[in-house]
Amino acid sequence: IEPYSFSKLSHLLFLTLAENNLTHLHNLTFSNVSRLLKLSLKNNFLEYIQSNLFDSLVNLNELNLSFNNLRFIDDFAFKNLRYLKLLLLEMN
Repeated sequence: IEPYSFSKLSHLLFLTLAENNLTHLHNLTFSNVSRLLKLSLKNNFLEYIQSNLFDSLVNLNELNLSFNNLRFIDDFAFKNLRYLKLLLLEMN
């Protein structure tokens, strides 16, 4: 997925990228989608979550990273997710 892929979708509330064989995400993938409430990245092949990947998702309240190959999540990966209520990480 290219950087700024969703930037013109400023009113986007829900995004499911499950089962897309994603191996990595650029740190600008989710730029300008600050209204996003739910993001599902389950059933991919992600191994690493960068510290600034979710920085613009300030209203996110549900994040599903289940069923990936996560080996490392940066210490500050979720620092801007102050409204996050549900974080799913099973089967990694």
